[in-house]
Amino acid sequence: MNDADTKALEKYLKIKALAERGEPGERENARKLLQRMERKHPWIKMEAARREVKEETPPEPDRPHWSDVWRQQQESRSWQEHLRTFGSAASGAFEWASQFAGQAFSVHEAQRLAQQHVKLSIKDNNTGSLSCNIRIPPAVAQRVYQQFTDEQITVFVNTLSQRMAADLFFHIAGEEEEEEDA
Repeated sequence: MNDADTKALEKYLKIKALAERGEPGERENARKLLQRMERKHPWIKMEAARREVKEETPPEPDRPHWSDVWRQQQESRSWQEHLRTFGSAASGAFEWASQFAGQAFSVHEAQRLAQQHVKLSIKDNNTGSLSCNIRIPPAVAQRVYQQFTDEQITVFVNTLSQRMAADLFFHIAGEEEEEEDA
């Protein structure tokens, strides 16, 4: 995350706190600012949630220091046993890291497709109603149907719903401002 993204995230977290704990007028303005920031930075809401979860995670209970555990293991095993244990632990760690990176990439890919390749539109109808349209190109739809996991589909749909909600809010808010001006 670069400096501009870090500053945007810090600002978002401060505004979010104001939206949750401020006075009624402040809360409403803060919510509007949050929605604008979420539209400008689609990643920011998810990153803020990650940071909040990380801050809320309770500290680990007291455990022996790794060096004490290692020293005890050293005393009880031969060097061949240590080598086998280290090899399997390293292999497991690399396998976990590989799976985690693959999962993170696939979730990011679902979010990217929903943000960059799907078109959303909102139209005022002659009857006074609104029409909301989501256009998913055939190649993207086929990929979602045939290749996405349940987790990727969830991220894809959530990203689309967040985009549509923000667009609809700004469309309606823009309409109300025009009516008030008239």
